[in-house]
Amino acid sequence: MNFGVAQSSDKVLGNVSLPYKSIAILVLAALAVVGNYFAITLFHGVDFLFGSIAALFAVRIFGIRAGCFVAFCGAIVTYFDWGHPYAIIIFTLEIGIVGLVSKRVGNLVLADAIFWLFVGVSTVIVLYSNFVGVPTESAVYIALKQAVNGMLNAVLAGFLMELSRVYVPMMRRFLPVTSLRTVLFYSMAVVIMGFSTTFVLVQTKFAYEGAVNRMNTAMSVLASWADSELNANDGDEDLTRTAFEERVSNVLSRIDSNNFPLSGVSIGIIYSDGEVAILTGSLRSVSGEGTVIVNENGADQWVPTSNAAGMLRERETAYVLRVPSVFAPTEREIVVEISAAPLIDILEARGRMSLILLALILGAITVTSRFLTHGLSSLSNQFVQMANGMQTSIMQNSPMPKMSNVGIVELDSIGGVVRQMSGQLARTFREHQDLNHTLEERVQSRTRELEFLSRIIKQTTNAVVVTDTAGKVTWINEAFSQMTGYHWEEMLGKTPGEVLQKGLPPEEILENMRQGLLKVQGFHVELVNYTKFGRRYWVEVRCNPIFDHEGTHTGFLAIQNDVTERHETSLTLQQTLGRLDIASTLASMGVWSYDAGIHMVEWNDQNSSMHGIPQTAENKYELWEENVHPDDLVAMNHLLRNGKEDDDVEFEYRFMHPELGERLILCRVHITSIRESGTRYYTGANLDITEVRKTTQRLANAAAKNAAILDNALDSIITIDHEGNITSFNRAAETMFGYRANEVVGKNVSILMSEQFSERHSDYISSYLKGREARMIDKVTEIEAKRSNGNVFPIELAVSKSVEDTGTVFIGIVRDLTERRKVDLMKSEFLAMVSHELRTPLTSIQGTLSLVKAGIFGELNERGQRMVGSSLENAETLGLMVDEILDLEKLSSGKLEVFVEQVNLNYLLKRTIDTTQSYSDKFSVKLSLEKPVPDLVILADPKRSVQVLTNLISNAVKFSPTGDMVRVEAKQTKDHVRVSVIDNGPGIPQDKHDLLFQKFSQIDASDSRSNRGTGLGLAISRELMDSMKGRIGFTSKKGAGSTFWAEFRIYTEAQAENIDK
Repeated sequence: MNFGVAQSSDKVLGNVSLPYKSIAILVLAALAVVGNYFAITLFHGVDFLFGSIAALFAVRIFGIRAGCFVAFCGAIVTYFDWGHPYAIIIFTLEIGIVGLVSKRVGNLVLADAIFWLFVGVSTVIVLYSNFVGVPTESAVYIALKQAVNGMLNAVLAGFLMELSRVYVPMMRRFLPVTSLRTVLFYSMAVVIMGFSTTFVLVQTKFAYEGAVNRMNTAMSVLASWADSELNANDGDEDLTRTAFEERVSNVLSRIDSNNFPLSGVSIGIIYSDGEVAILTGSLRSVSGEGTVIVNENGADQWVPTSNAAGMLRERETAYVLRVPSVFAPTEREIVVEISAAPLIDILEARGRMSLILLALILGAITVTSRFLTHGLSSLSNQFVQMANGMQTSIMQNSPMPKMSNVGIVELDSIGGVVRQMSGQLARTFREHQDLNHTLEERVQSRTRELEFLSRIIKQTTNAVVVTDTAGKVTWINEAFSQMTGYHWEEMLGKTPGEVLQKGLPPEEILENMRQGLLKVQGFHVELVNYTKFGRRYWVEVRCNPIFDHEGTHTGFLAIQNDVTERHETSLTLQQTLGRLDIASTLASMGVWSYDAGIHMVEWNDQNSSMHGIPQTAENKYELWEENVHPDDLVAMNHLLRNGKEDDDVEFEYRFMHPELGERLILCRVHITSIRESGTRYYTGANLDITEVRKTTQRLANAAAKNAAILDNALDSIITIDHEGNITSFNRAAETMFGYRANEVVGKNVSILMSEQFSERHSDYISSYLKGREARMIDKVTEIEAKRSNGNVFPIELAVSKSVEDTGTVFIGIVRDLTERRKVDLMKSEFLAMVSHELRTPLTSIQGTLSLVKAGIFGELNERGQRMVGSSLENAETLGLMVDEILDLEKLSSGKLEVFVEQVNLNYLLKRTIDTTQSYSDKFSVKLSLEKPVPDLVILADPKRSVQVLTNLISNAVKFSPTGDMVRVEAKQTKDHVRVSVIDNGPGIPQDKHDLLFQKFSQIDASDSRSNRGTGLGLAISRELMDSMKGRIGFTSKKGAGSTFWAEFRIYTEAQAENIDK
């Protein structure tokens, strides 16, 4: 049965934003908890919970999941009150199924009844009887109670929703629309259920109180009887207990409590000393664990301590009455205890009847409301049908739909009024329809005319703007939007100027527009506008006034045309002409035009100066023709006569300048037109290329000269481009490598290299062009090359770079080192042989001379002493020369060992000074070690370092004037220390600097030189410093002394592991 809910409540969820939705759900959950916590007891064992009302609200507003969440939160209260979780399952399942069913049936009460009828009741009975342990009768009772509770909450929830929808307008956004039938149903249900529930509540309350009073009376009777029996037996407990076993049943059967059975009766005595005597039964309130709830108006209630569910604990409770003995009030109390289970059974039986009564009443309400609302529903349905059919009837001129009577006077009266109104409305509509038909024909005719004009305006490529008399836009076409980027909504009510212009146009244009608008005459201007995106464009505006059929001025119509391209072309032409004039002036280019029909020539000042013909001369052409070389004039006329229209002709001619002599002129002519008369019109440009031609010839001669030099050079000269491809190959290169030039030009230069150097060649060029260190550029390098037959041979290569128009070119000069290497090898072998052959006899000579000088063979006179001393010095000098030759041979063969270690700089310099002191004394030259010496440790071979420094000091002493001083100083740089030897000798000429470190090289190579040497000392020193990863060098100027220096590495901890490397 559907009660008219027209919209699914789940779809209302989208009306609530997420934060507010979450807060609302939490509020409803809190209300569910409160509704279940503050339950209302209708009668014994029937506590009505109201938490599901909030859950049903959540289902209607936010959907099933939100409703289940609210139900779950509210049902948690029952776990703590009743001691089991099954109520949580039942209540949550109820809301979920009601939410699903209500989507189909609409009515919450009906949906809830369906749940309890088909699912809820059976589920409660199964869970409570099997898992909680409640007797089946009690489980049925609980199921009825929860079903009625749930349906009553559905009635209250539906009623509250209807009230909210009527009196709280905001709730209409969240609650689905309803029907009159639904409103009437909930209103009737609340009223009837309210009266019914009140009636049942009052009735059952009186019944419960009567049962409790009868139980209290029975317990008082039993207490008095037991006291009398104890007094009659003079306190004989054994007799009393034995007698009680037989007499209690008789007493209980005589107590008539209107079919109120008394069972589980226990009677006992509590003496003043605390001793307990049980006369009958178990007296659990005294012997068992539990809590006593004191009741001032009757018997107390004893509740056992147990983890059982609440309804089970309630059945295990007992009513307890303790009264002092009438006969011995200070000695004993009489205790009467009766089980609550029989009372609960009676109350549950009566409660079942009450619950069934309420369920029947609720069902009756549902059926009754259906019949009571049928008349209203029928009338409203007819209203809807009439409204739906009225338009069709009027349009088709058919009879109006009829409304039948429903049998209710008031409703039938309303129906009659509606029928009369609909008939009158139909007649009025038909009259208007006839009138509109005539007007429509006129409007359609006018509309077709306007549509035709509108299509023309819309399809035109010109922008169209319509304004009112104040110049404010009222309409634009699509072309305007495409041109400007602005749409109608953005232009409406604004003047075109305030939107499209960033500033005022020029004053004359502005005045033209202002006068045209004031005089209502229109205007025609060109001005600059800006699109919506900031693009600047030129626009031609033709504006005219608009008048209506009565001649009243109603506005203006402006047609705009984008003329940006025309303006840009004009500007470009002006700029081009300006640049052409400047270019012709700067380039000394003569520009001219010639009309062959009248022999009239026009040319610029440059052309006049180029030919030496005054600009003011009237016979320019004749003067020009007289001075052109006759042969060139004939050829030129032949080219011009045979040229076609729009041809470009280019030629050179010789011209005799009156002051500069013969000049060579380059002429380019364009034939611009061929006239009907047969004459031609020429425009041309002249350029004096006399000096260019001379320069070109000089360059050609220089190139031929250079080519001859290259072809006759003894060294191979090869050029390559930036990709390593050979671009030239001279004759010496052909002879050296065995290739012809045409065989290698265009190929990569790696074909001339050995495999070892060929692999790295491309990397050298690319790395250099990227700005990295030049490894071979502007340096002389020895590498291995390869001939065409595959033979590898040593070469000396010097590479330089040249930047030309075509790109970077590398020039290589190659010299074959094959013969030099052979000579060097022979020299090394000869030196080694000579050194070894001289060593032995030289040692013998030195020994013999030393013995002679010492007087072993007798005393020598002064002259003999001088001769022997001189011979011994020469022998020592010769020995040093032999040592140097041997060192050189070892260095050349790689056999000289250098041991790098940590050396104290101070120690090294002092040892060197001590070693050379005697030598300097010999030349009467002082040695000075400049202070302070840096306290550093260097990485060097001590022996070889002393050898290097000794060589530098001995050279400085040898070339210093007598009595002069040689200074030694040490200074630290970043990671090196430089030891310098400074003298005041004659200095070294600049042209001799490159010879100093070459083998066997001396500044003074003549036989008469005063300071003889081998010329090997500095060459050996450089090899030794290279072996120790140091450097050696000098600065010197002729006549200003010399400074020779050696740089050593400074020891650091990071180098500790690499000393020997």
